[in-house]
Amino acid sequence: MQKMKPAEVHYLGFASHNSFMTDVAEIAEVSLKDNVITVHKVTCVVDCGIAVNPDIVRAQIEGAVMFGLAAALHGDLDPQVGAFTQRNFHDYPILRMQEVPAVRVFIVDSGAAPTGVGEPICLRLRLLLRVRC
Repeated sequence: MQKMKPAEVHYLGFASHNSFMTDVAEIAEVSLKDNVITVHKVTCVVDCGIAVNPDIVRAQIEGAVMFGLAAALHGDLDPQVGAFTQRNFHDYPILRMQEVPAVRVFIVDSGAAPTGVGEPICLRLRLLLRVRC
C-alpha cells in the first residue's frame, strides 16, 4: 500500500482489533473545525479467512463503518428516571449522507477458515473516534 499522506489540517487515526476470530485494521482521515469532527476517508484491512463472497464481505464492512461512525459521532443516550429520552430516529441522530466518508476495503487472502466481519469493524471505529468535542 502506498504511503498515506492526509490533506493539510487532516489527521490520521489508526486502530487494530481482533474479535470473532477476525483481524481488522482501520485508518480514519479526519479533520476538526469549529469543534465538529468530519471523517473524510476510512480505510479498512480485514483478515476474515477465506472470503466466500468478497462483495458481501465488502458490503458488510462498509455498513459496519457507517454504524460505527453513527455511534461514535452521534451516539449519546440520555437516561432519565429509568428510561431513555431518545425514543426513535427523530431524537437520536444517525449518520446522514453528507457525513458518509469514502470507504476503502482491503480483504486479506489468508486462506484460513471463514470468520465474522460485521462486529469487529463497528467496535473498532467506536473506539477509534471515542473522544467527542
